[in-house]
Amino acid sequence: MESLDTTIRTVEDVEKHVPYPLLGAVSIFDKKEGELPVVNDVPSQRAEEFRIIRTNVLFTSPDNPKKVLMITSAVPGEGKSTIVSNLAVVFARMGKNVLILDADLRRSRIHSIFGVKGQPGLTEVLFGQKDLKDVIQKTKINGVSVIPRGSVTRGLSPYSSEYLSSKKFKGLLNSLRESFDFIFVDVP
Repeated sequence: MESLDTTIRTVEDVEKHVPYPLLGAVSIFDKKEGELPVVNDVPSQRAEEFRIIRTNVLFTSPDNPKKVLMITSAVPGEGKSTIVSNLAVVFARMGKNVLILDADLRRSRIHSIFGVKGQPGLTEVLFGQKDLKDVIQKTKINGVSVIPRGSVTRGLSPYSSEYLSSKKFKGLLNSLRESFDFIFVDVP
């Protein structure tokens, strides 16, 4: 049975079966930590896990640093919004100007994690109802701004991903690159 088991359970399993570099590992959160433990308890082991990932992201391409990082997961509820949020905070703590773009139309959570308004947001910009400058919200954390999902309207299915490959979305990212050091995109 063990030889047929292809479940990935450890860091070593990831390194063995996945052909990409491992950036780090984050242990399972305790409810008492909240969703932003890097803010609540800076010298913690949890904060160190996120700082390790930050360092490894920066070293993956030191000559041509990636400004836009898209974070996804295999299934809903795995914690990608929490990962995105904490990574943004540790990058901002380096003095970087960071934006989180909530492009998850299924389960938008970034606005609630940071306590900002959920609308207007990305969908209003994509449909030409708002300008980009009108949807960027600063958070209470210095250096972290958010563009929430916005409202899911005009027949746009919450499972649509076409907008992520649209020219409008690419243009939006190019505009944001000029104003932010790092952009974290939370996608389904």
